[in-house]
Amino acid sequence: MQQSAEEVAVFTECRAARKYGLVISDGCARTIAGWYVDGSATGSAGDVFHATGEVIDANRIFAEYTMGGIRYVGASARHRRAIEQFAVYLLTRTGRGPIPGWSSCRAGFRR
Repeated sequence: MQQSAEEVAVFTECRAARKYGLVISDGCARTIAGWYVDGSATGSAGDVFHATGEVIDANRIFAEYTMGGIRYVGASARHRRAIEQFAVYLLTRTGRGPIPGWSSCRAGFRR
């Protein structure tokens, strides 16, 4: 199956972050979140993150987006790497407020 340009951008950034011990960009994190947010939990930590970039509780966001790990287990190796790098991002951003310009963040595009 052919990857979209968005997937290529995310997977490339995640591979580099893992290799060099870096944290993925805001745009990459927002793109990954967009893959997994379903909008059913209005006002949840995951919903707040997707809307603003604010990480209220990294563990809750991760659990919401991965459905308690179910999505991770069933994911391809590249998607698992993206989920892992997303977790690192969440942990480094815990307790920080909303990100200015968050709605325009996307993988592969630097602000």
